[in-house]
Parts: sequence; structure tokens; C-alpha cells
Amino acid sequence: MNCTPTTLEFYKYTAGFFLSWCEDRNVTTPQEVTACQVREYLALLAVYRRLTKQTGVHVTLHAMRRSFTILALHAEMNPLHLQALAGWEDMTMLKHYAQLEDADLLAEHAKHSPVDRL
Repeated sequence: MNCTPTTLEFYKYTAGFFLSWCEDRNVTTPQEVTACQVREYLALLAVYRRLTKQTGVHVTLHAMRRSFTILALHAEMNPLHLQALAGWEDMTMLKHYAQLEDADLLAEHAKHSPVDRL
């Protein structure tokens, strides 16, 4: 297959995202990747590139997954349900995507502080 320099740069740029995408699907070796999965991934990237172009906001798979995780937690979704919904085997990935900000932590502290209940 011949690749133009632009296509080659695109593939280099997206390689890291593709590896993360594969990990989310428990694909650990290149032999496990199917052509259908590659097409699905490239179609998602095309959607995100269009969104980036239309909105001026850099949209990636990671950004979408992180936004979903944080919004679900803000909506008080049970973390165990979120873990199951996202397909994560343990809480490690939930912690990775959640990366709560100081404002989130301060709000929870104010809401549940035992000192305020004395």
C-alpha cells in the first residue's frame, strides 16, 4: 500500500490513540486486530476531526471518554456502574479518566465534611 506523506503523518499521529482504543477492547496483539475494527476506528477519527474543525475545540477519543466519565460522576452515577458501563476490569481506568479537579474535591468535602456536622 502506498501512503502519501500526509497519510503517513496522520497514521503516526493516531497510532497512540489506536493503541489505547485497542486496549479498551482487550486487543493485545496486532494479529487480533481485524480490518473491521480498523475501519470503525478510522470512522470515529473522521467524526472527531469534523467536530474539531466545526467547533475549534480539539476532540479526541480520550477527551470524549474523560468528559463522559466526569459528567457521569458529577451526575452522581455509582462508580461501580460507570466501571461496568465503560467496560473497565477494575477502578484503575476510572481513576485515570476521572482526574477530578480541586473544585470537585472541595464541593464533595463541603457536602460530606464531618466537621460541619458537629
